[in-house]
Amino acid sequence: MSRSAALLMLAVLATVLGAACRRTTDVPKADAPSLNVTNWTEKTELYMEYPPLVAGRTALFAVHLTTLADFQPLAAGRPRLEFIPDSGGAATLVHGSEPSRPGAFRVEGAAPPAGRYRWSLVIEAPGLADRHELGLITVHADEQSANADAEKRSGDDPSAIAYLKEQR
Repeated sequence: MSRSAALLMLAVLATVLGAACRRTTDVPKADAPSLNVTNWTEKTELYMEYPPLVAGRTALFAVHLTTLADFQPLAAGRPRLEFIPDSGGAATLVHGSEPSRPGAFRVEGAAPPAGRYRWSLVIEAPGLADRHELGLITVHADEQSANADAEKRSGDDPSAIAYLKEQR
């Protein structure tokens, strides 16, 4: 082997080893937490997944609705979310779409200003009108506090357990 070939192989080996030993300082961004709620009325079952809410930020709510009369996924209609300030005032409405497939709806829109709200999901479909009262929810001023609040939910909290509706 010639001296130049040996030097070339040594340079390639040093480059490969140097690259392998380099430490990266980039920390992968963690996935945002996902929250969920399950609720029943006399007419429908609601299962919904959504991100922690940040004022003014667009949030996607994955809504699954089943009619209790026949236990079939709701095949038509448009849901909407209503956020009423706990201290009183006008409601913020976020409208959804027709189902992408039976039972699966999307509600997407900007969260209301930071604060506490009484929230509900309302569904209007042919032959059916229903309202799910979901209690109080906090809309946070920034993403960091929203994620911190979602992360501190206890593992013992039944609402923190994700039961994915589409798993069968």
